[in-house]
Amino acid sequence: MARGGETALGRVGAMGRGARWGGDECARASIGSAAVPICATARASDQENEMPEDPFEIVSIFMDDFSSTKRNIIGHVSGWLMSDSREDKIDDFVQEMEMTRFWPLERREVIAEVLLKNVDLKTKYHCPEKYENEERLADHKAQCSFRPVTCPNDGCRAKVSVRCMQDHDSACLFKILTCEQNCEKRLLRRDMDRHCVTVCPMRPMKCPFGCDSSFPERNLEQHCSEFLQAHLHKLLKAIHKKGFTDEGLKDHALLLEKHDNDGKLAKSRDIKVRNTSIYR
Repeated sequence: MARGGETALGRVGAMGRGARWGGDECARASIGSAAVPICATARASDQENEMPEDPFEIVSIFMDDFSSTKRNIIGHVSGWLMSDSREDKIDDFVQEMEMTRFWPLERREVIAEVLLKNVDLKTKYHCPEKYENEERLADHKAQCSFRPVTCPNDGCRAKVSVRCMQDHDSACLFKILTCEQNCEKRLLRRDMDRHCVTVCPMRPMKCPFGCDSSFPERNLEQHCSEFLQAHLHKLLKAIHKKGFTDEGLKDHALLLEKHDNDGKLAKSRDIKVRNTSIYR
């Protein structure tokens, strides 16, 4: 960590010079290229021993230091951007920064790389290997578990280290999967929930005629056909609340089923449709 009046970023930069990919050491990182603007005054030397080993916590401390020293300007900019009249300007502001290369991606990657190498004390997120010649370095790069690879799933632009690819693949929204409800349809992970709830023929449903059965949606017609008499009995019981015995309603339901020559009652999946068919 930095001492005296030296800035945290200055210390990080000094320690990280010559550490870029292609130098005399392997500098691949596994947490992406998120840029972290660091320009905070270093903590006092008596607090250095209290610094955590987790790189995320270290960066968090840097950010706290930075924001505390720049509170006035951050508050002013935040208030300007988040006001109702300026809300629609945020995207334009970001796009302008990209177009004018105010802080280009390659610069962000360099800063993130240098920062990571100096806060990742246990080399959990970057490769610490060093080699004296380019040939050995090249051999190592070809098999380094921190080497960056692009996600193979069509549509995904994520770039992660080899060691993180399995975790990414298990959560990638562009991964093509077989339906979780076993309808055999293949679709993107990001579309799975909507498919299972709205259109999947295997989504569970309750009988629309009030019996206690539960079955996949694609079996609805079969269920309605198999339990036609039971459904008719329930409908007749609801229609004729008085004046009919339970046995009389069952006989009436059986009679309706026998006269259902064209199968309209058996095929109907809606209470209103079946109710109309009964009185025709």
